[in-house]
Amino acid sequence: YLERALMTIAMLKAYSEFYLAESGESDEADSHVGHLDLVALLRCSSAFEAYCRVHTATLRKTNILEFLLLNADFPHSVAFSVNRLARALGTVGREGRGLDTGRTDRLIGRLQAKLTYTAIDEVMAGD
Repeated sequence: YLERALMTIAMLKAYSEFYLAESGESDEADSHVGHLDLVALLRCSSAFEAYCRVHTATLRKTNILEFLLLNADFPHSVAFSVNRLARALGTVGREGRGLDTGRTDRLIGRLQAKLTYTAIDEVMAGD
C-alpha cells in the first residue's frame, strides 16, 4: 500500500503543474490539460471506470484530483492506501513481539487525519 500511494502521488506530481497552474472548473478542449490528458491520468491509475461511476463522464480536474487523493473507497487512491497501511501497521504492532510502533503509528495517524479532513479546495490552493 505504501508503494501504491507513492506511485499515485508520483503520477499526480507529474501532472501537478497542469492541475495547479489552472484554477477553476473550465475543462474546455483548448484548456492546457485536454480531455485526453485527463483520461490518460485516470487510465494510468486504473481509475477511469471507477471515476465515471462516481462522477459520470464529466472530466473535471478538481474531481479527478479529489478522487485520486482523497477517495477512501477507491483502491488506488492515496487515502485508501494510507488507511490500509495504517491497518497493516496496527497488525504488526499487535503481533510484533517487542516492536515499538508508536512513532510510526502517530505519523500514519496524522497522515490519515490530513487526508480525511482536507478539502480539495485546500489542495488546489497549494495548502
